[in-house]
Amino acid sequence: LGVPGGVKIYSSVFSLNPRAAASLILQFLWGEIPLKESEVLDIDEEEYRNGNLICKLYGSLLTPVNPDYSQYSKMESSHMDLSNQERIARKIFESLEENVYYLIGPGTTTKAITNKLDNTHTILGVDLLLNKKLIAFDLNERQILEYIIGKKTKIIVSLIGRQGFLFGRGNLQFTPKILRMIGPKNIIVISTKYKLQNINNQILRLDTRDPELDKSLKGFYRVHVDYDEIRICEAK
Repeated sequence: LGVPGGVKIYSSVFSLNPRAAASLILQFLWGEIPLKESEVLDIDEEEYRNGNLICKLYGSLLTPVNPDYSQYSKMESSHMDLSNQERIARKIFESLEENVYYLIGPGTTTKAITNKLDNTHTILGVDLLLNKKLIAFDLNERQILEYIIGKKTKIIVSLIGRQGFLFGRGNLQFTPKILRMIGPKNIIVISTKYKLQNINNQILRLDTRDPELDKSLKGFYRVHVDYDEIRICEAK
């Protein structure tokens, strides 16, 4: 049973959060849930060096499973998503406000936005835009704070395929301190239709490692799924 605490949490052996892991252990010990084979995934480092974000299957492990407490394996973007990603990126890019800092989260869907700029950008990192220009890339918490303190800032983030995580998987650069500073009203969520359709009940998940912050971030979010097309999804 994987307890989420690091950065590479793509596999279905993981629970939704540490509290869910504790509950899964108790449920298994009480004989209430079964063991099932769950996937062990990680980033394919060779593909990543070539600029591709692809997960590699390393095997499977017997894991106590309850769909309400266990996460799904990360699902990769479909090749059919490319045109959808481009339309979302075009709409978001056209909507960027002047003199507002935009933190672009990791992933291929968000990076379709920075692909519109002839600059270096990262797939797994957080990049920073100002006035439709990339001014910094692959930022950590300290660097992000140096840029945004006292500035109007928004986050553009994509959901993790199949898992549905908004924060806590693949984007831990957005720490509780940063998320509190920016606030939920300044979070822009994007997702391709294919990705959203494959998220169980289209429920968004939170695991910021701060239970109180998770509670404050719960609620309904507008998810941009195409040019001028939005879905309303709940984060739990």
